[in-house]
Amino acid sequence: MKNILKKLNITRLRPAPEIVLYICLTGAFILFVAALAVPVPAWVKKAVFGASILLSMYDMILEAILRLIKKRSLDKNLLFLIGAVTAFCIGKAGAGAAAVLMLRVGTLLREIITEKITTHIKSRLDRRPETANAVINGAVTRVPAGRVKVGDIVSVAPGEILAFDGIVISGESALDTSAFTGDARLVPVTDGSLVTSGSVNNTGVLNVRVTMAFDEAFVAQAAAIVEEASERKAKPERRLARVTGLITPAVVVLAVLIGLAVPLIGGLPITPWLYRALTLLFVASGTVYSALVSITYFAGIARALQSGILFKGHSILDAVAHTTSVIFDKTGVLTTGRFQVTDIHAYEISGERLFLLAAYAEMFSNHPIARSIAAAAGTEPDESKASNYRELPGRGVEVQIGSVTVSAGNERMMAEVGITPDLSQAPASVVYIAVNGKYAGRILLRDDLKPDSQKAIADIKALGIDRIALFTGDKKEAAADVAVSLGIRELHAECLPDEKEKRLKSLREMQLEGDKLVFVGDGVADAALFQMADIAVTLGGFGRLEVFEPADVVVMTDEAGKIPVAITLARETAKTVSKSIIALLGVKSLLLLTVLIGIVPVWLAVFIDAAACIFAVFNAARAFGLHLNDLRALLFSKKSRETVDDEDF
Repeated sequence: MKNILKKLNITRLRPAPEIVLYICLTGAFILFVAALAVPVPAWVKKAVFGASILLSMYDMILEAILRLIKKRSLDKNLLFLIGAVTAFCIGKAGAGAAAVLMLRVGTLLREIITEKITTHIKSRLDRRPETANAVINGAVTRVPAGRVKVGDIVSVAPGEILAFDGIVISGESALDTSAFTGDARLVPVTDGSLVTSGSVNNTGVLNVRVTMAFDEAFVAQAAAIVEEASERKAKPERRLARVTGLITPAVVVLAVLIGLAVPLIGGLPITPWLYRALTLLFVASGTVYSALVSITYFAGIARALQSGILFKGHSILDAVAHTTSVIFDKTGVLTTGRFQVTDIHAYEISGERLFLLAAYAEMFSNHPIARSIAAAAGTEPDESKASNYRELPGRGVEVQIGSVTVSAGNERMMAEVGITPDLSQAPASVVYIAVNGKYAGRILLRDDLKPDSQKAIADIKALGIDRIALFTGDKKEAAADVAVSLGIRELHAECLPDEKEKRLKSLREMQLEGDKLVFVGDGVADAALFQMADIAVTLGGFGRLEVFEPADVVVMTDEAGKIPVAITLARETAKTVSKSIIALLGVKSLLLLTVLIGIVPVWLAVFIDAAACIFAVFNAARAFGLHLNDLRALLFSKKSRETVDDEDF
């Protein structure tokens, strides 16, 4: 049979069309009511109840048979089928039909609520219009967004959402990016400004040259990450899946013992015990707890995104909830990364000449200090004059400018050249300059703290996280000044890249099992550290897809203050998951106990179990921040519903 299925390419039963399911459930309900209300012979009544059962669970029967043949494993559908057959055989066809109907309607209602919530969440993530105003030969034409190509020009009116990433070629406006960044402040844009999809144009008309196709735009890719995040399951989900896999065969064994062994050994009537056994099967098969937990994680991820924080998966969200150590890179994370020149000390050449040579040396480097010096030079260095450029990570750079060799960097760089500079003791970053192997001077720079850095560290401490450390390649005096200002006790300064890796490895090894270490830095420059950390976090991710790949958590804005917010949201979601699991398992255990005692009829047990399922879905909606009015509006909206499968979460 398995080979036949393989030849027919039947790997999984696809859900029946929605209308077929509704027709079958309606027909099953009519038959059930007719069997109760119409006085007919007992055998006819039993046959009608049987027909009601078959109509209610026709697709579940096929799915159970297919799974048994292909995987040789029991699932909830098979328990359901065994329970229904048992009810029919012991003369409890009416009770069995009632339980089947109630369970199917409860499951269907849970799926409808779940789909409404997830659709609502997804619509908030990618709200872009499906059409755009393309500028063709000077005229504005409304076209499907998918037809717009890279290089085309689109016109965006006030109040419209940008469907594309692009560059403003004409117009001035202010953009609302709060849907992704959580920041209500408007962003001014004008000619030459880069704009990101998902932003709302507030004031003037903008003409934008498209730089990314509709399906490849920032918002599309970010929304896809959230939608696919369920593939990275959290530990509670994996544990629950393993437990569920063990429960099904255990319940079958227990039902056999209760329904057959107990009455036979004890000399008791067999029918009441078989009734208890079938009730046990119905209760055990009625709730898909792993799906409900997954919904909660999904809702938590989407809620975090409203605050400008993207968790790349359920497992990441769960890991952040168990954070015990936070390690920060300094430059551009806790500081602005925009260095200001505070002093220049030149020897045997003028300060202007020293600064220009430094600008030439740094013009090819992406380090924040290098970019700041190049920007402050006031003149654009001529790249054609430079050659033999080399960069020594953690040390500095060297370049040939005509007949002059310029070396710029820290003390280690000077040691490479064979120079001992006049060391600066000032609490500032310093770049030493050597020309043709001779010391030429130094440039002092200051990197100011971000406005929210002090509060960010204080908030992290308030969460009970004691280990907060600062990693930097900057000189000790400058790094110590930052650490003292922020109240960070653990400082590792003047670190080369490999030294940072060793220190991070050491900190990880000091953690207890289950504790998680977060590293906050630049996803490009700190790629090795991102790989080593339990959770890698990068800031300023809005519109920068290059930082998405290495990071586990992307903060859309450049705010360090979002780190404690991320930890708080993760803990709240994890707490909701724990409460849901405890509550559901408590209800399930209580139901099983009442079933064993024999005080709860099968239909009531199934009703309570289905109600617990629906309550858990509403609880998941709370993790996203949806309230009762929001849920009421969602449930009674007229949008079409797609079939939701438990395995899709």
